[in-house]
Amino acid sequence: MGGKNPKSVGGARAADQGASDQDAWSESSAQIFLDAGKEYLKAGKFDQAVVQLNEALNSASEAEASEIHYYLAEASSLNGDVRGAWKELGGLKPRGSETWAGDFVLLKAKLLEDTSAYPDAVEWLNANDLSLDSLRSQFYFFLLGLGYRGMNDEGNAKRALSQAVSLSADSDLGKVAAELIK
Repeated sequence: MGGKNPKSVGGARAADQGASDQDAWSESSAQIFLDAGKEYLKAGKFDQAVVQLNEALNSASEAEASEIHYYLAEASSLNGDVRGAWKELGGLKPRGSETWAGDFVLLKAKLLEDTSAYPDAVEWLNANDLSLDSLRSQFYFFLLGLGYRGMNDEGNAKRALSQAVSLSADSDLGKVAAELIK
């Protein structure tokens, strides 16, 4: 996540060129706040993340706003605010090319499960297969397993959770999945 934005220097130069290039400056400013918000998320400082992300939203272009709303939803979810997370996700429809699109799939599935909408979560995950995504596949199978468990489909739950374990048995997620299989 994070990293340097190649627009930052260009955005600062563009701002010096005058008001006609204000959009370039806004993108750069939004990216700085977005990066700070993501760092606070990683550090578990969800309230600070929300402050930074709202600042990012204030100066974001329309294209940047979707990503910022996704991270606001993530911050709300991690802070236990399911309703706030749903509010931020409302209307978001990533095309799939965004770096956060796979995370969006997982967050929406998690929120569905948080509201006991297990069949919807399973349907959503099956329609948005992340089983081959090396960064997200373990969490994908874990959520799929939880969804099946919530539907009392123990056979599919065990298969999905076993997949999560096989991807990384020593990870925290792998250990929890292994415990759920017992």
